[in-house]
Amino acid sequence: MTTDSTHSKGESAHEKRRRYNQTVAELSRLSDFRLSDIGVSRNNIRAVAHEAVYGR
Repeated sequence: MTTDSTHSKGESAHEKRRRYNQTVAELSRLSDFRLSDIGVSRNNIRAVAHEAVYGR
């Protein structure tokens, strides 16, 4: 049995993971030129997505 607060935390973590995956996917679709234009290297996509969703 879960309480409302426990359930909310689970949804929050799930939503963050979904946003992280979406951000990685969107950045991955950009060309190297576009990534360079926004100051992101292809090797840094996961780190940038993680910081965007979870903070530092």
